[in-house]
Amino acid sequence: MVKFLIKAGFLLIILVAASAGDPDKGGSLFTRAFFGTPADYRQTHQTLDANDTALNSLAGARAGQMPANSTSAPMVSPPRGLTEGPDRSFPDPHSAIVQATRSNPTCATHLAGGTMPNVTAARDQRAQILCNAAFAVQTNPSARTPLWTAHRLTPGSVQAARGTVRSAEFFEDARVSSQFRATLSDYRRSGFDRGHMVPSGDMPGDQPQQETFSLTNIVPQDPVNNRCFWSDIEMALRNYVFRTGQTIYVITMPLNRALPARTIGGGVVVPSHLLKAAYEPDTGRSIVFMAENVAEPDWTFGTIDHLKRANGLELFPAAADGGGLIEIDPRQSRTRGGCPETRQPRTS
Repeated sequence: MVKFLIKAGFLLIILVAASAGDPDKGGSLFTRAFFGTPADYRQTHQTLDANDTALNSLAGARAGQMPANSTSAPMVSPPRGLTEGPDRSFPDPHSAIVQATRSNPTCATHLAGGTMPNVTAARDQRAQILCNAAFAVQTNPSARTPLWTAHRLTPGSVQAARGTVRSAEFFEDARVSSQFRATLSDYRRSGFDRGHMVPSGDMPGDQPQQETFSLTNIVPQDPVNNRCFWSDIEMALRNYVFRTGQTIYVITMPLNRALPARTIGGGVVVPSHLLKAAYEPDTGRSIVFMAENVAEPDWTFGTIDHLKRANGLELFPAAADGGGLIEIDPRQSRTRGGCPETRQPRTS
């Protein structure tokens, strides 16, 4: 059984710990909040509901030290509209969103109900809320990656994104103190892609797309995973919105269950897993994908209710309980050649 752990103290990284053995005694790779295959969504819900008693609750652990500070590489100027501001740190993430929206009223529009994800690690007082034109980020100072990102997809934004030419450069974000941000040199010759949490392909226009290339929106991602399976998920969500005319809110998070954490460069943490969740306010439906950060990942899916019951994570606190599953199979959206065949979703 998987336990979501939060390392408190100086190292605040979301951890996913997995144990071995019989799945019924705690041996599945992923939390049993995710269960089933896209071939039978309704049976998936019945199975999940029947097994809720076996799910583990959120736990906490205190360990580790903050990675050593790295020397900043020469700054790359941010794109127009993304200007340097004072460092902001907040003792409480829910007051943070209030403070952040005072300087940028658009920030709350990227979050369902204007409410931030309820993540214990978000209470790192060094963390910042960054409001961009079309998405929001909470930084993870210990990992030098985003803790979570949030954005909204509408039929109009998807249409505009399809007409936006991808032409931008990665840059270091001057809004974050140099001791808590990744540098361009951290990723050089690391063997990892600079993987977008908010995809540039979701962004409706030049400035929003350019802003996704900030390293505050980037994690070290396996190159094949980034260009194949994870890209399939991103494309599947865009296709769903365009096909159905629905609006969805998206939360993306890097997860790490490796102890000690694997790092590149001056201490940028390499996530062991990636999570992407989508919530559809008009219907209350949702879907959460979680996958290993490897070329041919084990992966699984569920709803935000299943995730909440499993380990207390509320990615969309404003969402009502009891919503159904958005029926999306990322394997049906692949257009890129040369990718490995996607595995069946993990069901135990």
